Amino acid sequence: MVRLFGRGRSTTSASSLANGSEVLVDALWPAPRLLVVGDGVVADALRALALYLEWSVAVSTDREHCVRELEPLTRGDAVVVLSHDPELAGPTLKAALGGGAGYVGALGARRTQAARAQWLQDHGVLPSQIAGIRGPAGLDVGARTSQEMAISIVSEILAVRAGSNGQPLRDRPGPVHIDGLTAVPPRRDESPLRPPPR
Repeated sequence: MVRLFGRGRSTTSASSLANGSEVLVDALWPAPRLLVVGDGVVADALRALALYLEWSVAVSTDREHCVRELEPLTRGDAVVVLSHDPELAGPTLKAALGGGAGYVGALGARRTQAARAQWLQDHGVLPSQIAGIRGPAGLDVGARTSQEMAISIVSEILAVRAGSNGQPLRDRPGPVHIDGLTAVPPRRDESPLRPPPR
């Protein structure tokens, strides 16, 4: 049963107990949530990738809506700020840093990150809290296109959720799956390369 619950996905499985009896177990996991603050081609790519991963995703450019969307987020959820507008990015980042999301990322050059940090400091956010922003968002995979940027950002979200540093698997000693769990192989009709049905 440990293997069942360690998968991080909702599933049902029949298991045999030590006494020989069998049980049917439903493991129900909430879908990770992603709030994308801003719009454009990177937002579109993030939305598409999140939906492919069967995450719940919201994309918004409305400050009040963004702040409301942050309230229910938990450590398994993520916020990615794409907007460079300080009137949208600033209040959203401030609320995100005070909320429960496990990942708070912000796209933009280092100058943009510094301007956001200054806005946050000017609005009472402590430097130790500001340090929690992952910006520029994403892992360094040499991303250039919007789709590659989305993969970079989602990869960092996954690494943060797993407590991983995002290094290549070949550079890590020991088993590929640190917790000893393996993914369930897809059914024949579930190609991992085919997008999920809409």
